[in-house]
Amino acid sequence: MNVFAQRSPSRFAADVAGAANDGATTDTLAWLAERTRLMAAQRHDPLDWIYQSYAYDAHDVGTSHGFGGDTQKALASIRASTLIAVPSLDLYNPTEAGMWAAQQIQGAELLRLPFESGHLAASEAEPQAAAQLNDKIGRFLRDDELAR
Repeated sequence: MNVFAQRSPSRFAADVAGAANDGATTDTLAWLAERTRLMAAQRHDPLDWIYQSYAYDAHDVGTSHGFGGDTQKALASIRASTLIAVPSLDLYNPTEAGMWAAQQIQGAELLRLPFESGHLAASEAEPQAAAQLNDKIGRFLRDDELAR
């Protein structure tokens, strides 16, 4: 499940095709078997991921004390410097939700990454996206520090 949740359809197709082209696998099932082997070697517990997903889904800043479930009001109350980064496609965190959140937070900065790798955009699996994200975060933190 983790393999699919972290990949958009285009990223999954590219990973499977890339593995086949590299001679590492010749089909989707072999590619999935290799991913399973790698996760097992890293001692990933599928239940950890499931419970992280439950906690993630249950979190809503609008349920914080004093907001009565009003997410928009809770986001509008944020006064900290805020950077929200979204890839062009993310199956778990819809890009539109990140864009909406950035609109609700006064002065928030929205970084739109031109990649369809979903969560993988912030990892070594998508080096160009990760470099762009790292550069932007570094500049954001430096600018925030100078503003203080």
